[in-house]
Amino acid sequence: MGRAKYLNIFSTPSKSDYDIVEKVLDEMGILHLKDRKCSELSGGQLQLVFLARALVGEPKILILDEPESHLDFKNQTKILRTIVQLAKKKNITCIFNTHYPEYALRISDKSMLIGKDDYIIGKTSEIINEENLKKYFGINTKIVEIKDEKQKIKSVVITDNLEKE
Repeated sequence: MGRAKYLNIFSTPSKSDYDIVEKVLDEMGILHLKDRKCSELSGGQLQLVFLARALVGEPKILILDEPESHLDFKNQTKILRTIVQLAKKKNITCIFNTHYPEYALRISDKSMLIGKDDYIIGKTSEIINEENLKKYFGINTKIVEIKDEKQKIKSVVITDNLEKE
């Protein structure tokens, strides 16, 4: 349940522990899943449950390995939104590994690209660029900016011809 570090070897979870769990599940919009078995959940629901499990431990730093992997578009967005909200509302440092540079552009302050023999790290706006994506991923891209009434969003578009290698 994620609260084990607060229990000694002979303890059982207290009402307070259960209250914290319910609060986190409710904040994440998944309280309705609390009595379901993991085998009954979709991949997106399971990712959210795993994230909730980490959060009930009240971490200061959250390290996530590809939290958006194996998820549909909607649940990828939900996971990323949750990460952004955690960082802002609960002042949690979130470190996540992703294979989607546009997600780093969208939500991270700092980024690192890792190659076979080297790496670069720094401010996301300086690290995630067309030159570095070519060097570290071996593909041609364009960084595009999309504007609407509320925001400007940078995204990565692959410009390599997909019909030819």
